[in-house]
Amino acid sequence: MVVKLWRSVDDGMSFEVVKTFASAEIRHIHFIKWDVYEKCLWMGTGDYGEGNRECCLYRSEDNGVTWSLIGQGSQDWRAIGVCFTEDALLWGTDAGSCSDTVHFIRMDRKTREIEVVADFEGPCHGCASYRDGRAFFSTGVEGGENELDRFSRMKLLVAGRPVNIWQLEKDMWPLILQYGVMRFPLGSDQCDRVVFTTMGLKGHGETVMIEK
Repeated sequence: MVVKLWRSVDDGMSFEVVKTFASAEIRHIHFIKWDVYEKCLWMGTGDYGEGNRECCLYRSEDNGVTWSLIGQGSQDWRAIGVCFTEDALLWGTDAGSCSDTVHFIRMDRKTREIEVVADFEGPCHGCASYRDGRAFFSTGVEGGENELDRFSRMKLLVAGRPVNIWQLEKDMWPLILQYGVMRFPLGSDQCDRVVFTTMGLKGHGETVMIEK
């Protein structure tokens, strides 16, 4: 199936195709996010393909008109979002339904080299960075073979490493109805207040959480 990326420059009144992925080039687009440091867009895709070719990270310097491939060919490039610091991009991999270990990744802005900083207990379903320098990451429960248990976890970046600060168990309902996840809204990089949504978790189904 051909996947197309559409862009609007008039607040959604009209759209144009700016990039077309050929059939089997990718399964789908995971995210597009504005980088306040490099003043560019980043795009992540997934999920599998021969040699993990569908797992890619792209960068655009012209508001999405053209895209440069930064990394490809490993589950370590499979991200549902990225967090930004002055010297790096950070993400957790979305490799829940495959044999690869789920990793927390740091990509150096200058060299574009990636480093596995830590392992996660399950696939990363959410991430958000904030104006005050904080960055949060969440793992989910989707029944993948490499998940350690049935808990969704919230992690805070401390001294460059993700630290668990909260966890909730998957609720009683089948995974086909809803994975157990914690997800952040896009566009948090210039915000100070943490907001996220919990879904499919014990005591916190379809709940919006707001920092006091």
